[in-house]
Amino acid sequence: EADWLFSVATRVATVDGKAVHYPTPTKELVQALEARSETAALRQLAEARRDLGDLQGALSALEAWATAEGAEAWAEAGRWASAQGQMAFAQRAAEKALPGLSPEQARALQDERIAWAERAPGHADPLALREARARAFPADPRAVEDWIRGLEKAGRLDEATAASRATECLPRERRVLLASDLAADHGLARKA
Repeated sequence: EADWLFSVATRVATVDGKAVHYPTPTKELVQALEARSETAALRQLAEARRDLGDLQGALSALEAWATAEGAEAWAEAGRWASAQGQMAFAQRAAEKALPGLSPEQARALQDERIAWAERAPGHADPLALREARARAFPADPRAVEDWIRGLEKAGRLDEATAASRATECLPRERRVLLASDLAADHGLARKA
């Protein structure tokens, strides 16, 4: 990949008898990348189009690249779109990535999706994503407790209490403390 990319992204001029390498002007780079058949060219094309201010064209190239490359590319596309403030695309890309990722990669992407949703809740519900993560990783006490705390913050105390009692990944003592903590936070001292 590096050889063809270097030849496309770099121009050479002779100055005082010496070869000087410089970046291909972006408009020319876009044209050169559009003419390439390698799927990696699509990833580079996304960057070049963004640099020209064509964010929709960049997202189209990124989507074509991720479709060709698979789950890890979809995860990268989601992260890239999030960095560009394109949260709807970011969430869709992450959703496509999750089934093909390793458990560790999927867990990290689930965490990122929640952070994205908290920054831009109009594109995804942070609480629903917390629940999805807890269901995807039911043996992860941090994920489960984060979902339960999210339910509590959303004013859904009965659901939070039921979830804290039903979870098996938290030790019994932790479940009792969590239920007591939830009750105390809502002025239900008798139940605490």
